[in-house]
Amino acid sequence: MPVAAVMAVSAVVANRNARRTAADAAARTDSAANRSNEATIEGQRVGTEAINAGATTARADINAGTAQTRADLMAGRTASVGALQAGLASANDSIAPWANVGEEAITALRDGYLRGDLSKFFASPDYNFNLQQGQQALDRKQSATGNQYGGGALKEALRYSQGIASGEFDKRFNRLNTVAAAGQNAASLMSANTMNNASNISTVEGNTALNLANTARTQGQNLADIAGNQGNNLANIATGAGSALGNISMRQG
Repeated sequence: MPVAAVMAVSAVVANRNARRTAADAAARTDSAANRSNEATIEGQRVGTEAINAGATTARADINAGTAQTRADLMAGRTASVGALQAGLASANDSIAPWANVGEEAITALRDGYLRGDLSKFFASPDYNFNLQQGQQALDRKQSATGNQYGGGALKEALRYSQGIASGEFDKRFNRLNTVAAAGQNAASLMSANTMNNASNISTVEGNTALNLANTARTQGQNLADIAGNQGNNLANIATGAGSALGNISMRQG
């Protein structure tokens, strides 16, 4: 075969081999680029899922913690109010007998000194005891003088009875007035206890409401922070993946 022909055939073969080599290299480049693209996309998917899962867990933890805080605040409120009410009941129960006795004294003063009903006065033990003792003394005196049933004895007994009634009447008034004043003081103390208790309960309720509001505000802020961080992280992953895919495409081209 002539030299020229041999050279022509060799050139054709070399050209064919060169094209095949170039095609193989391009194929290998495309394959590598595809694997890189797949790895980048898979990394983006895994990162996105991790970010979303972390955000979901964080939100659940915050909501659970907030619910527990609310429950603790309400339990504390209930316990505080219960303790205040029990303390009020105990304090007023110890004072109530004085208030009740004072009310009875006021009723006796009203009936005896305003309405003229002296039945309780004449039936009182102190009046009857003093009257009985005085009459017995007069009886012994008159019996000793032999004038037990004379007119003078009767007049003296009448004067004594009137004196006892007048004296005991004044004493009874003073005693009732003292008891009534003590009862009024007891009633005033019970009223003050009730007002102070209401004020303390109002403070507990106000503090509870304030703490609940702060808890809700903190929960909202924490949830907003989670959402913001989640969005930023997802955006960073997407940006990183887009940049990586762009670089791969440029190298491939």
